[in-house]
Amino acid sequence: MARLTVPSFSSLWQEHEALYVGVFIMALQKLTQAQCDMTSEDSISEHLYLVLRNICFEESRNQHREIRTPDWERPIPPATEAELTGGKKRKRPDFTCNILDRYA
Repeated sequence: MARLTVPSFSSLWQEHEALYVGVFIMALQKLTQAQCDMTSEDSISEHLYLVLRNICFEESRNQHREIRTPDWERPIPPATEAELTGGKKRKRPDFTCNILDRYA
């Protein structure tokens, strides 16, 4: 039985990035049809999350693989002691797309 060739992390990341760029393009196109206040960043993010959830579900089914919905306003944990602030005072990104190395 032949061994499975493990792709480099760089190639996994490029695939991940291309996947979510495509997902966000589809979501932003559909968002233009949503009834939300396009002058409010919070309203846009809330509606965009709902659209993303539906697109990820549909694309998972179409591509026969799991496409996780990006996390909405999830805090970024500190990476160094210098980033410790004593609480969650830092701005949260609107969306975070995690990658899971299924070969690790």
